[in-house]
Amino acid sequence: MLLAAGSCSPRKPLPAATTQPVATAQDLPGLRNFAWVTPFLARGGQPNPTGIAQLQQRGIKTVIDLRGGGHHDDVLPGMKSVQIPTNISKPEMKQVVQFLKLVRDPVNRPVFIHDDIGGDRVGLYVAAYRMVEQGWSQHDAVVELNRFGFNNYWVTVPDFLYHLDAASVRRELSSTAPTSTAPASQGSAGASAPISSSVR
Repeated sequence: MLLAAGSCSPRKPLPAATTQPVATAQDLPGLRNFAWVTPFLARGGQPNPTGIAQLQQRGIKTVIDLRGGGHHDDVLPGMKSVQIPTNISKPEMKQVVQFLKLVRDPVNRPVFIHDDIGGDRVGLYVAAYRMVEQGWSQHDAVVELNRFGFNNYWVTVPDFLYHLDAASVRRELSSTAPTSTAPASQGSAGASAPISSSVR
């Protein structure tokens, strides 16, 4: 399922009120905008080597990078790096499903997902997780999206979430096996690409 890109002109502010327990960002050495979403899923910005060490100390096993194919995370022993290059102006449901499958697989947990600053692309994927796996409403997921520095310029993201059929995605996830993180060819940013991973 591919949602067409809409206009990237600014829109009215995103909603600010929710009764859900939204995550709270904190800056760690070498890692900004870090937060635990669940006990086995964390989010944040691009970690530098010090940040990677912070992730290792917190038990992270899988690092998912949403940036373009020219980037690579140098993970430490016992960790693996997975790339899902994502075009924020044209989100693709099949890439979100890939992410959800990775998080569902206990072998990969705990998982850390990041882009550059941990706001836009990460916000999209985490919001989809909240809706599909935790039953949050689109409204509540968008509220949390706005708490992590999301750029309201990207109108495609809330539009994607408002059209996301969480029940349909759950059925798809239940009917398929967990996603393998075996190495695959790396795609370019914004393209439909197979997951690329490396293990240390």
